[in-house]
Amino acid sequence: MSTKMCKVMMIDDDPMQHWIMQRMLDKLDVMDKPEHLYSGNAAMTQLQQNEENVPDLPSLVLLDLHMPEINGWDLLEFLDQFSTKAKTKINVYVVTSSIDNNDRERANAYSFVKGFISKPVTKDRLKDLYEQHIETPATRQAS
Repeated sequence: MSTKMCKVMMIDDDPMQHWIMQRMLDKLDVMDKPEHLYSGNAAMTQLQQNEENVPDLPSLVLLDLHMPEINGWDLLEFLDQFSTKAKTKINVYVVTSSIDNNDRERANAYSFVKGFISKPVTKDRLKDLYEQHIETPATRQAS
């Protein structure tokens, strides 16, 4: 078993997007048990519950912007505050069907947002994300 990892959290209200993403991740077999959350509220709760337990926090978040109740924008604001308290770095990729350049610019204003990915996500794009974000336990701590 490799000591490299990439813990992924996918936040999207569309179950079909989760199903498609999981099938691609299964074929790639590179990411350890991705978490699938269907609302911003569930993501906030999960992150807060694990704030002190770095191994349970994701190193990579795939975030949809357009969700009911707590949307991706609300979650980005939460993550901005959370990142100052958490003991690890969380990289976020906005995964959306939006083609609005204002959305891209607004998302990229957050230092932890590493990219803007248009749906549908491809298997090759997931593999690239993994290769960019594999970490050893020693590199997991926030800098």
